[in-house]
Amino acid sequence: MIDKERADLLGVHIDFDLDPVTVFSAEDLDPATKSELRYILGDKTSFEVADQVEHQNFINAKEQTKSINLQIDQFVTDEEFQRSAKIALNASPDADTPAIRLFNNLISVAIARGASDIHIDPTSQSLLIKMRFDGILMNYAELDKRISKMLAARIKLLSGMDITERRKPQDGRFTVIHKGKSVDIRSASMPVQAGERIALRIFNQDPNVFTLENTGLSDGHIKALREVILKQNGLIMVCGPTGSGKTTTIYSLLNELKGRGLNIMTIEDPVEIDFDDIVQTQVDETVAFDFANGLKSLMRNDPDVILVGEIRDEETAQIAVRAAMTGHLVITTVHANNPIGSLKRLLNLNVDATLLSDCLLGVFSQRLVRLYCEKCGAQSIMSSAHTSKAQATLKGCEHCFNTGFQSRKPVMSHILIDTSNKRLLERDISDLDFQDSMTVEAQALHQQNRIPLSEVIKLESL
Repeated sequence: MIDKERADLLGVHIDFDLDPVTVFSAEDLDPATKSELRYILGDKTSFEVADQVEHQNFINAKEQTKSINLQIDQFVTDEEFQRSAKIALNASPDADTPAIRLFNNLISVAIARGASDIHIDPTSQSLLIKMRFDGILMNYAELDKRISKMLAARIKLLSGMDITERRKPQDGRFTVIHKGKSVDIRSASMPVQAGERIALRIFNQDPNVFTLENTGLSDGHIKALREVILKQNGLIMVCGPTGSGKTTTIYSLLNELKGRGLNIMTIEDPVEIDFDDIVQTQVDETVAFDFANGLKSLMRNDPDVILVGEIRDEETAQIAVRAAMTGHLVITTVHANNPIGSLKRLLNLNVDATLLSDCLLGVFSQRLVRLYCEKCGAQSIMSSAHTSKAQATLKGCEHCFNTGFQSRKPVMSHILIDTSNKRLLERDISDLDFQDSMTVEAQALHQQNRIPLSEVIKLESL
């Protein structure tokens, strides 16, 4: 096995267009490393030492090599996926094409079916492939566990990860083309008892879909969001847990602000969608570039609108409030259950209540509720699960992949900070005029037979 310190420093460029596949490095690799790379890439793999300038050009171009043009306009069936897994398993060690086809088929299935995540989960007995649809993680396939190394190697190579490192978590990203549109895929590997577990998160890279009308929010909430972004300065907060649709909402706000002659800048972790005419920066903890440092840098670049991906610490919270008070419109997210909880979170981070009341424009809390499948919704409504307070399994159909649900809809509560609310915020935030419209909206959807009662109960407990 390659030495850990050596692996951490390893930098290589792999050219798949050459025959045989060629590994370029700044210096000659040791025999053990070459052996591991041949195991992953095939016995015919060639190795070449590039001069320093040439090698640096390879590394600089690394981001451009992460886009693969998958022909995935055709839907890949489950049988075709299983067949490609068998072919890859029985292929000779130096044949990389079957493994590539297997990976392509996996991505094809996930994107065509609208999955948000793929989990590649090795166990002691097999390899489990899971996909998340509308927030539900479903078992998709169970393969021979020997497939695990093939998929892991392919994903790590595409993602720019260290392919020789299997003992620590890594993350990366790559892009595929689906029906002429870019789809961004974020990858994360983690060593587990049976090998390496890999999670893939799929993002639609089309910024044009991020509009307030496309969010599915009610007209009242859209009106309130448009009202607060008309201000030239102040703080707008969107709160909710991971997977509640916060990113969609804040990106829709940025899209709304584009074209108004404003310098819009962001600091995110990570940058999920690339926008034209918006300056986007990503947190990088490895070089001590966190939200606080990034926000300080943004402030020196004459921004009009600042998006802070998340307020996590005291320094970021105080800089964001200061920016909102000095002529900037600041949009941010906070992990909290409701608007009152997000305000308490900022106060716990030692933000002065008087300063907060002076700059806060509004707090928006949202969740996503699952809607019944259009094809089999009638049988779900007639089942006991429809009125059960506990989440129950629905029968479903092929159209919804046997989940019973087809899509999700956001529900929201919000507080706009007017003169009276400013005084309450300074005195006691629990007295703020806050109505839980999120639960009311969910109850209306249940009465319309669009969601089960359990979706409402989850919101009432917040």
